[in-house]
Amino acid sequence: MGEIVTVLFQNRNNINLGLFCKTLEEVNFFPAASSLNKLDDEQVVQVKPVMFLGCIEIKFGSIYYKFNKQNQQNLGFLIVNRSWSDFLSYPPTTTITRKICLEVMEYFDSTEAIYLSDMYSYDYFYDNTSWSDIKKSLSRRFGSPANKVEDIYKEFEEHIETDGYFIEKR
Repeated sequence: MGEIVTVLFQNRNNINLGLFCKTLEEVNFFPAASSLNKLDDEQVVQVKPVMFLGCIEIKFGSIYYKFNKQNQQNLGFLIVNRSWSDFLSYPPTTTITRKICLEVMEYFDSTEAIYLSDMYSYDYFYDNTSWSDIKKSLSRRFGSPANKVEDIYKEFEEHIETDGYFIEKR
C-alpha cells in the first residue's frame, strides 16, 4: 500500500477551480479540513494552485486537491497528509479524514468517492478513465468493495498490504 491516504472523487458540477480556491480561503467553509490544518500547526494556511503536466494541484495546508484538466472525466484526487496506518488504526484520524472527504464530495456534487492505495489511484487519475470504468476495473482486480474502510488495510509483523478499495457514499 502506498504511504498516504488518497481518494478519487467526481467533479460532477464542473465547479470553476478558481472559485474553489476562493472558497477554501473562507474561514470554516470546510471545517474538517480547517480542523486538520490546525492540528498540524498550519498557522497560516495558504491556498496555492500549481499547474503541472496538465494537472492543477491545490495545496491547502496538509491537504492536496488535484484535478486533471486533460482528463475529460472530471475526476478529482484528494490527498490527505496522513499515513494509511494512522488513518485506519487511529479512530480520530479516520473520522476527520472521512469528514474531509465528505466535505469535498458535497462541494463537487459527488455521490461516491473511492479510497484506494496511491499505487493504483494515480493510474486512474492520470488516465482518461471514466468513473464507471474505474469501478469495473477495481471490481475485476479486487472483487467487491470493502464493507468498511478499515477492511482495506492489512498489517502484518513485517509489512503492510492493501486488500482492495472502499467506496464512500453520500
